Amino acid sequence: MLKRLALWDNYPSRVSACYLFSTCYEALQDNDRVELRQLYSELSHDDTPMVRRAAAVNLKDMINVVEEQYIKAEFLPIYLALVKDDIDSVKVNAIETTPNVMKYYTK
Repeated sequence: MLKRLALWDNYPSRVSACYLFSTCYEALQDNDRVELRQLYSELSHDDTPMVRRAAAVNLKDMINVVEEQYIKAEFLPIYLALVKDDIDSVKVNAIETTPNVMKYYTK
């Protein structure tokens, strides 16, 4: 169901999907988690600013549930892209994730 929301053409569905990723992630098997992380990355680079903003808002929650080895490899690039976004509301929400990202980055 989350995959259908994330891939749907209308942006409110993709925004809603961003808010569900961290909750669903914990309940999934490893192979499904890979797909979920890929979908999250795609949504964080979505053409619609509202979707990117929702991804930025929920980045902190995703970082709290994702395994540590994927944070530097997959989520640091997502974080950096969102912080450099053209839309200020996306940047602001991504910047609020900085403490969560930095505790893994300094290790």
